[in-house]
Amino acid sequence: RQRREITTLGAILASGSSAALVFDHRLAAEETLRRIEMDPLVIAAALYDKQGARFSTYTKAGVPTLPFPVLPRPD
Repeated sequence: RQRREITTLGAILASGSSAALVFDHRLAAEETLRRIEMDPLVIAAALYDKQGARFSTYTKAGVPTLPFPVLPRPD
């Protein structure tokens, strides 16, 4: 069940962040990532641009800053 929820959330974030990435709009990307703050399963997330550079990150309030991968892992 959790895997399905995370997969669905990932699809929603991908859809919502595509314009922010295409137009290099970091504020919009941050707003997209903040949509997940109410989900108890997610403590951190990151968006990467098409070159693999980290574009925007989210870490749940009260959680220590986590190291994000330099490049995302392949699916």
